[in-house]
Amino acid sequence: MQDFLARTTVNYGNVLHNVGYNIGTSDSATVGNPNSDLLSVVGQIIQTALGLLGVILLILSIYAGFLWMTAGGNEETVTKARTLLRNGIIGLFITLAAYSIAYFVTTNVGSATSTTTETSAP
Repeated sequence: MQDFLARTTVNYGNVLHNVGYNIGTSDSATVGNPNSDLLSVVGQIIQTALGLLGVILLILSIYAGFLWMTAGGNEETVTKARTLLRNGIIGLFITLAAYSIAYFVTTNVGSATSTTTETSAP
């Protein structure tokens, strides 16, 4: 059993460091890089904004669940929690749709506007 645990142990500090280091540090997608194009900067800003919205919606859903669980039979609090949860789920779907649309547009516009220079032998 210990042999299995020794093989499956993950250094989460190193993993989180790599994730944190790689977020936003791509040469073509950093906002401060003078060589980055407008499309990649806008895509990075949209991705960051939608990620923050997702975190806010998660916190809202947890708060609604907490309200519901601690309502103690109070119908007014349960109704408020249900409304918050429903609005959080609707917001999550809207955020996912916006992310999908933004990803589709930035991918297709980026591939449509990229210039490739192909040289052919005369």
